[in-house]
Amino acid sequence: GMEGYEGGTMSNHQVSSSKIRKATGTKIYDSSSKIFKREVNATLVSLVEKVISCTDVPTVWSFLLDTGELQSVQALLNSCSRALPCYTVVPNPDGKECQSMKAVYPTLRVHHTTSHALIPILCDHTSAVAKEMRQTGWKGFSYVWLDYCGTFQSRAGKERQGDVTRLFKECLLNRHGCVLSLTFSQRGTMPLYQHELVDTIVSFTCGTAAQNGYQCTVK
Repeated sequence: GMEGYEGGTMSNHQVSSSKIRKATGTKIYDSSSKIFKREVNATLVSLVEKVISCTDVPTVWSFLLDTGELQSVQALLNSCSRALPCYTVVPNPDGKECQSMKAVYPTLRVHHTTSHALIPILCDHTSAVAKEMRQTGWKGFSYVWLDYCGTFQSRAGKERQGDVTRLFKECLLNRHGCVLSLTFSQRGTMPLYQHELVDTIVSFTCGTAAQNGYQCTVK
């Protein structure tokens, strides 16, 4: 169950250590990886600024997968004037990572759970989490980065596909404009050809968007 939402966290969702590793990765970055992640964050935030500049959306609500290092959250808050911690939602199944994030940004909407568990709750208009967010002005996310550490077509990958499907089907993405970024790994897979994974993700995402009345542009 996911009852007991309080102060931006859900703490009674028990997740095994193996699932935590699958959801968050080891998060041990060498210097080159940190530089690459920083460049990716800068590119994505720049896209967010470009997209929202064409709208009258007063605040940027975001849904990010992040850790105690807060690389993605800080990149967004440092560069996007309409983004604030209280409009930024971050699920993470590791309790220590959640505590670290809340220590830096007390108003950050950190949820001690996975994206697969949180997204259905946001789809439920009767849930305490969704009600509170809507009362605060949430009308969909302007920025979503599902920075997954696993594959797209495995059994766990089906859950990741479910995340994407729900985002579109339940209108969790702001229809005035949204940047949706998806990151997957080819670890343990044998692609039929180079960039097969990219083709699969683009086809799935654009098809799901079209089925639910969204127009998708690939960058």
